[in-house]
Amino acid sequence: RVDGQEWLLRIANAQERFYATNNHYGALTELGYTNPLSEKGYYSVSMNPAAASTTQVFTATAAPVGGQAKDDCQSLTINNAGVKASFGTTTNGSCW
Repeated sequence: RVDGQEWLLRIANAQERFYATNNHYGALTELGYTNPLSEKGYYSVSMNPAAASTTQVFTATAAPVGGQAKDDCQSLTINNAGVKASFGTTTNGSCW
């Protein structure tokens, strides 16, 4: 999970830097991320909105891949307000 959490926090920080310059949030490619996989390859990130826009909100979702897909927490999310969530259960510990 640490891989997914770190990936989402990096993206959220990049979004805030992008917003400070452009007055809207950007797509992953605008932030300089061309590969959606996390550094260690355990999570794949998607962004809502997915494409460039003039939106004032974003939600980034890290979906587990490979062996991590069995994790009870399932997908992790973070949004522009810093709210963190998961889609699974916390039966094996805190997801965040």
